[in-house]
Amino acid sequence: MPGLTDEFMPLLAEAMEHLHDPSIRPYLQTLQQRYDRWDATEKIEFFTYLARNLESPLATDPDAIAAVPGGFDLDCKEDIDRLLALREQWEPPRLHLLRQFVNLPGGIKFLVDMRAELRELMRVHRQAACLRLVEADLLHLFRSWFNFGFLQLVPIRWETTSAAQLEKLMAYEVVHPMSEWETLRQRLDRDRLCYALYHPNMPDEPLIFLEIALTQTIGSSIDRLFQQRRVRTLHEPSVALFYSINATQKGLSGISLGNSLIKMAVEQLRQDYPSLRRFSTLSPMPGFRKYLHSVLQDAPEGRKRALYGQSLDAFFDPEDLDVIRRAVPGVDALPAQLNELLAGERWREPELCYPLKGGLLRLAHFYVVHEKRRGAPLDPVAHFHFRNGAMLYNLNYLSDTSAKGISESFGMTANYLYALDKIDDHQRRFHQGQCVVTPQLDKMLQLGISA
Repeated sequence: MPGLTDEFMPLLAEAMEHLHDPSIRPYLQTLQQRYDRWDATEKIEFFTYLARNLESPLATDPDAIAAVPGGFDLDCKEDIDRLLALREQWEPPRLHLLRQFVNLPGGIKFLVDMRAELRELMRVHRQAACLRLVEADLLHLFRSWFNFGFLQLVPIRWETTSAAQLEKLMAYEVVHPMSEWETLRQRLDRDRLCYALYHPNMPDEPLIFLEIALTQTIGSSIDRLFQQRRVRTLHEPSVALFYSINATQKGLSGISLGNSLIKMAVEQLRQDYPSLRRFSTLSPMPGFRKYLHSVLQDAPEGRKRALYGQSLDAFFDPEDLDVIRRAVPGVDALPAQLNELLAGERWREPELCYPLKGGLLRLAHFYVVHEKRRGAPLDPVAHFHFRNGAMLYNLNYLSDTSAKGISESFGMTANYLYALDKIDDHQRRFHQGQCVVTPQLDKMLQLGISA
């Protein structure tokens, strides 16, 4: 019985023969149909074949680079000719093949889904190192195809957006999930906005979307934002509050869609609402509870010392420490006391909730600003906003008391402020290793803690 390789090898050979010809389309369509019915093992075999057999011949030629000692003279026509020829030779045939899918209906979406599957296969089957070559080719293509200039900012409106698109937004919303149409209607009503980015070749798929509340102040509570009954429209809002941003395509991981969305949304908002003065987020802190648990357990998650060796006591006011210690008699160490209080729901009792507030806020500040992995903020939301030029404006206690908010961060949220005239400076400082925090927040939380 012929194997899978016997099935796709002739097909690939025919496709490569027609690589720069419109007649390639039926071969690609057949390949797409067959791919969709393969299981994980068969897909690994296919990707491995692409990686090993459609790589640049120069990749296995030890003399390829040695043939150009001393580099190229960029003012010399002959050297330019040789450089262009070498660049053409270095591009793998596999990349030419993948590029042709752009000409198929749904071809780009097919490749986006393919990369999502490939990344998951690479995560599970780590021994297949050569698959990185195919994944890198797809990423290379997507960085060109999903460039800022090709993306379209589309307002999502209850009255005019199709039911199919609204349903997709409900399904893709993971920051603040919703399951009822009425919830979505409220998020698109009066002073609530939503913008999504689309690609012309994926018109039925929002790539990423942003939910916004127009307000007069920088909000500090997700609970109040969702419970608030709005009886009239604000005619001159001064704050655009970004409270949910959701990427929808796992295959576009590594493409800076969020940065593009925020820039385009801010530009549109400034045109539509000239009264806006501040652009802020009300963001989740998805890893804080897990992080704090590891600190209290002193779990070795790659850090040499929890809190960089600082005493946990330094994060709490002395009078609050007294309340905490009295609440857990018979337990001497503060990590064990906090672990017992925070493990269940007892910490939310009024007599404990507020004595814990100051310490938890300072620990959250330390986590967001100072805890790093490979030089970048450990918290993914903080990483996203600091990298895009925002500064940490405020931390909010018991802001999101949904089951998800409590389980992820004890209900804490963060405000990241996009000061439009300082974004470039904040991005520069971020790339130098500094996360910018407003002086007021630093001063408010200071209690003998060092970075």
